[in-house]
Amino acid sequence: RETDDLRSAMRASDASVGISRFVDCFNWEQWIDQDPTRLSRVAQDVGARLGRALADEAPGLRSLHVIGTSAGGFVANQCVSDYVAARQGRGSRALVRLSLTDPFTSGPPDDEVQRGLRGLDGFASIDASTIAAARRAEQFGRDADFAEHFVNTDDLVPYTSTPLPLCFCYDVTAAAEG
Repeated sequence: RETDDLRSAMRASDASVGISRFVDCFNWEQWIDQDPTRLSRVAQDVGARLGRALADEAPGLRSLHVIGTSAGGFVANQCVSDYVAARQGRGSRALVRLSLTDPFTSGPPDDEVQRGLRGLDGFASIDASTIAAARRAEQFGRDADFAEHFVNTDDLVPYTSTPLPLCFCYDVTAAAEG
């Protein structure tokens, strides 16, 4: 339902100002792996397939704006990376914008595990998959023409409050929810 509501709202907003463009929302929930040690890899696999499909099936695309929230940041970033890579050497490609909202970036705080292994947010990590996820998150935005990160530092979801180094970061913590 939320995906349909977002799609409808975006299309209505475009129509209200006379913009005519293709808008779609991709919901990757059916591929979510309940094993948290596999979540970022599964998300990247979904994003890679989506990016390659966009490159193959929409060669005349002029702009591409991909948005990812929480673990969906892995889907969105990988979609951008694979789209850009797949279009390389095949003529023009779209101008690519990546927007990330509270993307998941790492693992538990230092006091929960032994010190030494650190994720992107400076937290220690309990396992190699969490450390690997943090290293991949550190590269979010690398392949986009413009990348932005909307961060809410008091989010109830853990490990989503670290500014991403390759993105323009907007701290929306004090913004009113509405």
